[in-house]
Amino acid sequence: MPVGDSRKEFLLSTVGSQFSLSPAELEVQGLHDSQALNSFLDDGNVTSLCANAQTKGDDVAVTFSNKVC
Repeated sequence: MPVGDSRKEFLLSTVGSQFSLSPAELEVQGLHDSQALNSFLDDGNVTSLCANAQTKGDDVAVTFSNKVC
């Protein structure tokens, strides 16, 4: 995961822990550059961030949304 924004690192670590994913797995999914995550952190008008996990076999795909899931 790129280093620099401790807010992103905290949220991604929390999401990874919730869904039993390593930071490397989250980085592969491109969540660090998620538009929903960036909006939540940088736009004062965006007040929610929803993380949704879907499983396909042993793989878990996480997506972020600014709407209630």
